[in-house]
Amino acid sequence: MNRLFSYEGWYYRVFAFLADMIIVSFLFMIPAMTLILAGPALIALYQTIDQLYKERDVLIWQRYKQAFLSNLKRGLFLEGLVIAYVAVFAGLIYSLMMITPYFGVLAVILVSLAALYLVVFVLLYSLFTQSLQETAKETAYAVLSSTANAIILLVIPIIVFVLCSKVNLFLFVCLGISGSAFIQVLFFNKVLAKGKRQMTESTATDRSCFWASVQQELDALPLAFERTKQAPLLKGIDCFTISFQSLGNETIYGHLLLPEQAADCPIVIDFLGYMNHVQEPFQFAHWLLIGCGCLVIDNRGQGGRTQDQVPYETTQHEAPFGRGILKKEDFYMKRLVADSLRTLEVLQQIPEIDPQRIILRGGSQGGGIALLVNALTNVPIFATFADVPSHSNLVHRIEQKTGSYQVIQEYIEQFQKRGKRSIKS
Repeated sequence: MNRLFSYEGWYYRVFAFLADMIIVSFLFMIPAMTLILAGPALIALYQTIDQLYKERDVLIWQRYKQAFLSNLKRGLFLEGLVIAYVAVFAGLIYSLMMITPYFGVLAVILVSLAALYLVVFVLLYSLFTQSLQETAKETAYAVLSSTANAIILLVIPIIVFVLCSKVNLFLFVCLGISGSAFIQVLFFNKVLAKGKRQMTESTATDRSCFWASVQQELDALPLAFERTKQAPLLKGIDCFTISFQSLGNETIYGHLLLPEQAADCPIVIDFLGYMNHVQEPFQFAHWLLIGCGCLVIDNRGQGGRTQDQVPYETTQHEAPFGRGILKKEDFYMKRLVADSLRTLEVLQQIPEIDPQRIILRGGSQGGGIALLVNALTNVPIFATFADVPSHSNLVHRIEQKTGSYQVIQEYIEQFQKRGKRSIKS
């Protein structure tokens, strides 16, 4: 009985799922009823349903709002495109019927193909961020190579509407809208996306979208950068303590070392290894001996001054890499990388450095972070030095319990049902 009503039990899962579906339906209906915002609402509906299909623990309101706002222009363009598409085909059919009634069969065929193409196109355009040309090609391929599956996508909302309306029209409003979208997404992922030609975007693109959303979160936060000059470290070296805000309004602490009376000097961001923290600034004075400045921060929650105080939604653990491992949006790495990305914003507040000569350096965990920052930022990086970088070949590291990833394998062994979600995150 306890298992039945537990978090993993079907009772909770079923009712939580139904509640999420009802919320999604009404979130879609509110902007869609304006007609003008029907396009962004539809894209947000499909993207939210897609995430709900892939992950059970989804903050529906937050996810829908994010998808709606980030796809506002794209949705308005889709809406105009659909109107133009319908108008063109309606005009074509009318013209054929005016020429001769014998074109009626041809008109029916054209209408059917046009409807199939439109349904598949809207689904692909909503789920992925491909260009219009790429989406059109993928849609044509799907309709022509697998017409039967395209027909199923078309009839799913019709069947759901008929079944719901037989019980109660209000049932369709509550569950029919999100229900038909969920079945379409489910069918697409189970059948169409596993065809000879994959219609999903690459994993790299999905990751880019994720980190773009992280950057948006950072952009919405004030930097609140402060630097305070300390007593002279060594002759010719100015030392400052610095702080700034990052995700969760956490204050990140660190040190800035600059050559005395520096002007346009190169700057090294030195990323620390796992569970290392800044003890004394002279640890990094060697960079000054070759004419470079140095910025180093304490990694949050790894024993230094920087804390990790905002609670995690999924998992809590004393070891940083055991925190939030069931969702990528909740995982500790998101916070760690975001803090590191924000150091590039800090450099914009330091007039003594040369922004064209930013150097990233790190060892182990720091080496992996240096590579990630280099890959994710739009800021020009002069050079990157990654010494035995971590955060690569992750599945092997988890299975072999090496370094910071040991805690993840221990969690998987304890909760085997959550293993796939942990590795995916």
